Amino acid sequence: MIQQEKVKAVVKEWEQYANLKFQFITGRTATVRISFDDDPKSPRGGSWSYIARDIEGIPSSRATMHYGWVSKSREITEKDKGVILHEFGHTMGLLHEHQSSRRGEKITLDEKGLFA
Repeated sequence: MIQQEKVKAVVKEWEQYANLKFQFITGRTATVRISFDDDPKSPRGGSWSYIARDIEGIPSSRATMHYGWVSKSREITEKDKGVILHEFGHTMGLLHEHQSSRRGEKITLDEKGLFA
């Protein structure tokens, strides 16, 4: 499936920034279980992921991540890449900025330190 191949190619980028290594397997024994559906009328809707260890409580028969916004074309678009990295960020425990417990505080970012 084209969408699965895109995820495998793009998600490896996280290995450059996080201390982890992805292993791709099929079946219900996988920790992260991904479903795909690009039908805008689907009840699953959009793209989403459970956060961090929340996935441990999801029955093995259900997906822990869903991609509704990854296209079926062979080209990996910037939108595809962004959605894939974004949802895997949630699986690794990253939240949206509005969900931060430090919301409302002044937070500064040392951009030079990120890419040094």
